[in-house]
Amino acid sequence: MGYGSLGTDNAGSVRLPASYCGIVGLKPTYGAVSRHGVLPGSWTADHVGPMTRTVADAAAMLDAIAGYDPRDPTSARTPAPNLLGALPPDADLRGLTIGIDDAYLRRHVDGPVQTAVDAALVHLASLGAGLTPVRLPSQQDVVDTLLAIITPEIAAAHLPHLRDRREDYSPPVRERLELGLLTPAVTYLHAQRLRRQIIDEMLAVLTEVDFLITATTPTAATLLDQDVTTGDEADPELLAALIYFTCPFNLTGFPAISIPCGFTERGLPVGLQIAARPFDESRLLRIAHAYERTTPWHDALPPLLATVEPMP
Repeated sequence: MGYGSLGTDNAGSVRLPASYCGIVGLKPTYGAVSRHGVLPGSWTADHVGPMTRTVADAAAMLDAIAGYDPRDPTSARTPAPNLLGALPPDADLRGLTIGIDDAYLRRHVDGPVQTAVDAALVHLASLGAGLTPVRLPSQQDVVDTLLAIITPEIAAAHLPHLRDRREDYSPPVRERLELGLLTPAVTYLHAQRLRRQIIDEMLAVLTEVDFLITATTPTAATLLDQDVTTGDEADPELLAALIYFTCPFNLTGFPAISIPCGFTERGLPVGLQIAARPFDESRLLRIAHAYERTTPWHDALPPLLATVEPMP
């Protein structure tokens, strides 16, 4: 129906649906895209990013929306990108290195997802990329830290509606928001200190490699009658496991993209997540584009027809 859309992502809400729907979802660097006019979520973890059919379309959309905006105090003063124009005509990845932490590839990951991601790594290596073992911060520590930050931040953003329209929220969402109102300030501040430590650890790893690769989600998409992540019967533990791979890059603010990398035997799509250093979207899109161009997960799609101009 369209070439792309926008999502907001404070724990994975651009990349998770992209993975489950077999499309591209790009979470840019924190501050790269203005959040002026966006319904407030988490002040320090929310990102606006494109959801598209191809990597090139994601680059075109990010070109249109990225750039400094004085109306957003968190907006970064970085030059406007030319990401679409910078996509290389070839798929040569020689000289680039990919960091792999086994826990982020296999722990909590279903077999069909692991198989697809392993095959993607083999393919990227065939294009010339080097694969290097790395050690990233504990997934559980990252999830706990992010939730201790975004839960009270989102609750604060929704406080006026919680007071006046409490019953308009579904029970699981209302419970999470009310939990945020009960989070002690000491817990929030301690989590912010841990966040700085985790950012430093991630930056140290990304001085040794160019990219990090994980599964986007631990499972492929579920059938509607098997869904236990939304609605009144939502499983909080499963919901936390769902963001094991995406939330580290909300906590750190680093750019990350989910691209299709195959299907399960039942035809359900699997997503591959690639992350990079802050404001390194150009190379992030380069590796994603190279993979996409040389694999069959996307049919030949027409290019973005409209000329995309930066928003004033």
